[in-house]
Amino acid sequence: METSLFELAAKDGLWAALYVFLFIYVLFDSRKREKELQQTIRENQKIIAETVEKLNIVEDMQKDVKDIKVEVCRRRYDG
Repeated sequence: METSLFELAAKDGLWAALYVFLFIYVLFDSRKREKELQQTIRENQKIIAETVEKLNIVEDMQKDVKDIKVEVCRRRYDG
């Protein structure tokens, strides 16, 4: 595909050939950047999932501490 585009552009002059080269370069560069972006997004989603899991553990611990505090206060005033 690139070869035929270069041949066509070469017939129309240097500026056309440079335009086609730049166009193809931008396409390939965009594909590369898109792949890297998708990889970064996947890594970030993994980090977010791990953080949410840890937050759930902390919330469970917070609830347990609150229950213990309520029980200690109840025993202090009942005893």
